[in-house]
This record gives sequence, C-alpha cells and structure tokens, in this order.
Amino acid sequence: MGKIYTDVYNIKHDNCKIVNTLHSFQRIFIIEDAHGSRFTCLKDDPPMLNKSNTHWKHASPRDAPEDYAVPYNKRK
Repeated sequence: MGKIYTDVYNIKHDNCKIVNTLHSFQRIFIIEDAHGSRFTCLKDDPPMLNKSNTHWKHASPRDAPEDYAVPYNKRK
C-alpha cells in the first residue's frame, strides 16, 4: 500500500504520485491519482511568510467544491 496524502480540504488520497511542477513551492505540492485527477496538498510544517505570522491549515471537507474528489470521467 502506498503513502496516504491529505489534501488542502483534509481529504485523504492513496495510490497517488507527486507531480513534478515547473516551479517548486514552499507550502504546497500536487498529487495525481490513477484517474488523472490532481489535488493540492500542504507540505509538512509549511514555513510562515514574513507578512503573515500564521501557518496554513487544512480546510474542512465540507468546504470542497462539488465533485471535487470525483474522477473527471465520472463527473456529471
């Protein structure tokens, strides 16, 4: 069994791969599942920015857009 990733909406995903991006990001990374759906995840202990003294936190799953975790080919 592969690693389980938690996206920004606090939804767990398994059997995903990390997507290589053109630029590296300090606070996030992108994963892709077997269906080609991509999700944004927070890095462990993301750094604070100078203009903000708070850490990013996961949102609630109920805040995710409709059909967020449904594969593209299964959406209505």
